[in-house]
Amino acid sequence: YQAGRLQKLVDDLERRLTDFPEWGEGHHLRGLGLMGLQHFDQAVSSLQRASELLPGRAEIRDHLGVACVRLGDDEGVRRAFEQALSLNPLRAETWNNAADSALSRGRFDEAFQYGLQAVRLKPDLHESSYCLLQAAYRLDELAPGDDSAKSIQADRGGALTSAIKTLQTGIERPEQGAFFSPTRYCA
Repeated sequence: YQAGRLQKLVDDLERRLTDFPEWGEGHHLRGLGLMGLQHFDQAVSSLQRASELLPGRAEIRDHLGVACVRLGDDEGVRRAFEQALSLNPLRAETWNNAADSALSRGRFDEAFQYGLQAVRLKPDLHESSYCLLQAAYRLDELAPGDDSAKSIQADRGGALTSAIKTLQTGIERPEQGAFFSPTRYCA
């Protein structure tokens, strides 16, 4: 996988999974390889099987959410990220992937909240800073009467200002900031 030989990885894993169909990590790695090859339908199947075999692994649900985003499966996205965040609410990468997903679907309030939590959990995860700033910029661009931006703008004096302050502060522990419930924003 790390060497970028994804087709070989997928081929090798398919042979091994024939002999060991209950090997959860094999299904997980196969799903990642298939995502890299942009075979998202097959990746979702592998990742779903991996999540059944390894039900406590949040990162598998996170990867499943990313694959569902690529398929345009909004319900699958919501369910996967909600489950991932329920399993491990302190995994910044999942909050970031949820932010990126919400941003790509035009759900800027959700993207802002997810990105904010990712930055609070792991300030050096640069992808979350990007998602947070993009969501904040889009929220501030919305018309003043737009309901999706009202809470952010009223509570923080502007989403972009709030995002910049959060990034400047470099909050390192989630208990220093508001913690967001995954079920509130995975809608």
